[in-house]
Amino acid sequence: MNIKSYTDIEQSKKLAEILPLESADMCFANDGTSIKIDANSYNVRKSMWKDIIQLIPCWSLAALYQILPNTEHILITLSRGGWKTEPLEYVDTWWCEYEDGDDCTKNITVKADNPVDACYGMIMTLKEKDLL
Repeated sequence: MNIKSYTDIEQSKKLAEILPLESADMCFANDGTSIKIDANSYNVRKSMWKDIIQLIPCWSLAALYQILPNTEHILITLSRGGWKTEPLEYVDTWWCEYEDGDDCTKNITVKADNPVDACYGMIMTLKEKDLL
């Protein structure tokens, strides 16, 4: 099983349009021949790499999770798997859930194949609903 540890290039480009670039903890570096992932922050690499054609900010799972709202009445959970009752089977899916203790009509659930995609989907959904 291959584990996704950070946003892909397309997700990164979309997030760069809506999030502060300082929140990115990784980056893709394009030297004109290949694109490589770098674990150093976007801002560090921006100042160090003069010969790079393009830097694309990138977010790890930890960075994505920190972006999600964390207030007294908002609860964000990220969980994996669960039992489905009809038919009875185990579902190997990731869920990112947003629960508003003050207004349950705003509760949101995003499902994905991995935790990075679940958090990315939640960020995009919250932005769309003006809750981020």
